[in-house]
Amino acid sequence: MTKRLLSVLLAVIILSLIPLSVSAETTVQPRYTYAMTHATSLIIKNDVAYCESYVNGNASVTSVKMTLTLQKKVLWWWDDVASWTDLTPDSSISMSESYSVGSGTYRVKMTARLCAGSSASEDIEGYSGEVSN
Repeated sequence: MTKRLLSVLLAVIILSLIPLSVSAETTVQPRYTYAMTHATSLIIKNDVAYCESYVNGNASVTSVKMTLTLQKKVLWWWDDVASWTDLTPDSSISMSESYSVGSGTYRVKMTARLCAGSSASEDIEGYSGEVSN
């Protein structure tokens, strides 16, 4: 009887530790002052990584500087493989770059600085999903 009671008690404790519902992980985008939308993507086809990103600023943005960095996963961290930078005297920017890659898991990191006037600016950051080759 004691073994049965202990088994039931142990089962209740284990079940109480399991969440009742499972929800998908969602990423909350921070609210920006000057950036309206941005996206970053990575596609690998035939050992070539195609890196794309865009940033759209609001009407007060006078220039945007964007850097795309292709990164490869090494154990638990990301190693920079290639990097490209572009600057535009406009409120939006888009970049499309390609790079030959070997086997591994890759992602693209996007950083951008949106300037509004002579003294106001905002830095944003975005990532593509991870893609394995």
